[in-house]
Amino acid sequence: MLAQRLGVHARTVAEVREKRHRLHLDLALRIRSLHRDLFGIDPVSQGIRPADAARVRTAAAQHTLKN
Repeated sequence: MLAQRLGVHARTVAEVREKRHRLHLDLALRIRSLHRDLFGIDPVSQGIRPADAARVRTAAAQHTLKN
C-alpha cells in the first residue's frame, strides 16, 4: 500500500526502510507527506489485522530504542 501511494516499487519501500536507498528529494517529500497523512490513523480501521498492527508497533518501539 505504501509503495502504491508513493508511486514507487515495493522494493524501493523496503530499501528505504532498511536505509539502503539514497532518497531523491521528491521521494523524500512524498514520504513526509504520506507520513503526515497516516500518522494519526488506526491501522485496524484501514483493514490491517490487529495482530499485524500490534507486531509492527512492537517492532517500531524496539527500533526506536536502538536509535
